[in-house]
Amino acid sequence: MTFEPKKSSIDRSMGPAVGRRAEGGGGVPTSNSAADYTVLIAEDEAVVAMDLDLLAQESGATTVIVAPTVAEAGIAVRANAIDFAILDISLTDGDIYEVADELRDRGVPMAFHSAHANPDELSSRYPSAHICGKPSSPHILQDLLRLAIHRV
Repeated sequence: MTFEPKKSSIDRSMGPAVGRRAEGGGGVPTSNSAADYTVLIAEDEAVVAMDLDLLAQESGATTVIVAPTVAEAGIAVRANAIDFAILDISLTDGDIYEVADELRDRGVPMAFHSAHANPDELSSRYPSAHICGKPSSPHILQDLLRLAIHRV
């Protein structure tokens, strides 16, 4: 059985907060502009994942990939040009470190959004990553997303 992580895309013609859901599919982004920006969300709590999905879309992401497991996040990273990642550390099938290592090696900016974050350990292993405890203010993640998407 093959799994393709869940994607959502925004239809900008109807305004910034109107979206359409698409199961899988979609092309691999070819540019790093705000017009074509992909965010990976590795989160196994459905309500948190939905909130982060909406937050990413409102911040300007054109494609959001929600992966509730490490395996699905790995598939998403290998199949898509990820521009930014929001990662929970502890998912149902293990810790996200292998995926985070791959993102770091590709130079993808990321934020850890987790109740299991050890800031000293994460800062040492991922010096450019942002670390947000859970729960955290949505404004912090929204600011990070907007800075990354719009290169402000």
